[in-house]
Amino acid sequence: MENEYKVEETKFGTKISHPSYGTLLFNRAYGGKTPLFGSSIEHSNTITMELRHANITRSLNEDNIFGSEPIIKVEPSYAGNYSYSC
Repeated sequence: MENEYKVEETKFGTKISHPSYGTLLFNRAYGGKTPLFGSSIEHSNTITMELRHANITRSLNEDNIFGSEPIIKVEPSYAGNYSYSC
């Protein structure tokens, strides 16, 4: 198996990326009316979860993890109905 790590020097430090690196982002959304799959009502309170590609930037004394382009976004209601996009 080939080494799939990608290392590049930037002005912020050494940027390391790999296909297995990812971040999860969670948010609560209030307001508006959102129709969700499998639900007969519109929801005004939902939770958003995004899975994103990520990379690590190493500088002098710390590692910073940054999420980049989204892979998938899931938006469930508190009742369990959901919507997703890729």
